[in-house]
Amino acid sequence: MGRSTAPLHGGDLRRAAAVYGPREFIDFSANINLLGPPPQVWQVLSENLKDVVHYPDPHLEGLKADLASFLQVDSACILPGNGGAELIYLLPRLEGVRQVLIPAPTFAEYAEAAQACKVPIRYCPDLDHLEQGDMLFLCNPNNPTGKLTPKEQVWQLAQRADKQGALLVVDEAFIDFTPEGRAASAAPLVKDCERLIVLYSLTKLFAIPGLRLGCLVASRTLIDVLRQLQPPWSVNCLAELAGRAALGDESFRERTRKATAEEREFLYQGLLAQQGLTPYPSAANFIFVAIDDPSWTGTTVTDALGRRGILVRNCANFEGLEGDRHIRVAVRTRQENERLLRELADLLGGSR
Repeated sequence: MGRSTAPLHGGDLRRAAAVYGPREFIDFSANINLLGPPPQVWQVLSENLKDVVHYPDPHLEGLKADLASFLQVDSACILPGNGGAELIYLLPRLEGVRQVLIPAPTFAEYAEAAQACKVPIRYCPDLDHLEQGDMLFLCNPNNPTGKLTPKEQVWQLAQRADKQGALLVVDEAFIDFTPEGRAASAAPLVKDCERLIVLYSLTKLFAIPGLRLGCLVASRTLIDVLRQLQPPWSVNCLAELAGRAALGDESFRERTRKATAEEREFLYQGLLAQQGLTPYPSAANFIFVAIDDPSWTGTTVTDALGRRGILVRNCANFEGLEGDRHIRVAVRTRQENERLLRELADLLGGSR
C-alpha cells in the first residue's frame, strides 16, 4: 500500500503510525504545553476513576465558578463544552447567521463548522470586511501564523460588530502562551459588548486534549440560546475534575509562560539559522515556517521528518496559503527542539 502524503491533522499519532510505522514519535504537530499537565491533574484523575460509573454533573456550577474566577467574567456568561471544537460547531447554528467571515489562513474548524450547517463562507485577507457577514471568526493568537491581534483592536472590532448586528467570535485557545498571558484576553470585554463571543480551550494550557474541555464566554442572552443547542452531559466527570484542579494553579501558568518564551526564542533563532527556511515571529507556543528551498515542499519536509520519528504540521491544506510551502512546529523542550533542528539541518544542508 502506498504512503499517504495528505497533510496530517496535528496530534494524529495513530495515523502517523499507520503512515510511518509504529514508533515513539516526537510530536511537534500538536500545540500542547511543553510542561505537560500540572501534577494535580494526574492526582485527581487517579483518585476519581471510580466516578466514571456515574453520570456527569449536568449543571457544572463548580466548574463555571472556577472558570469565572480564572477568566474574570460572570459565571452566568460561561458555557463549558467538550473542548473548543464542540462549541465552534454550535455557533453557525445561531439564528441570523447567513454568512461567516474567516480571515485566511486560520484554524480549519471554523469553515468545517459553517459547512456542516450549510452556512456560506467568505474568506478575507484581513479584519476590515466585517460588514460582509453576520459572524467573523478571529483566532487570537492565530493558528498557524502565531500573530497576536492587540486587545485594543479586538475591542474596536467588537464595537463595530455590535453596531452592525454581526457576531465577533474570538478564539483564545493559545492566549495563555503569549507574553501578555491573560492580560491579552478579550473575555472581560464581553460584559460591555452584547455580540462578542470568546472561546477558550483548557486542553492546550493544561495539556489534556484527550479529555476535551473548553468553554465559551458570551452575554447571558447568547449563553441561554447556545445552551439549548448543546447536547446534555457534554463535559465528562474526569474532564471537569481535571479542569477544576488545574485552574487554581497560578504558578503553573507562570512557569508555562517562562518556559514557552525561552524555548520559542531558542527554536525561532535555530530555525532562522537554517538554510532554506524562514520562520515567522510568533506570540504562541508554535512557529509558522516557510520553505524557501525550491527542492523541498511542506509535504516532502513533513514526510522526511516523519520517517525520522518527528511529526510537524504540514500546512498545505490551510486556506489562503499559496502552494505547498509551509509547515508549523510546536515549541517543545530544549532537548526535543535541538533534535528537530539537527534533523532539519541534516535534511536541508546545515546552517546559513
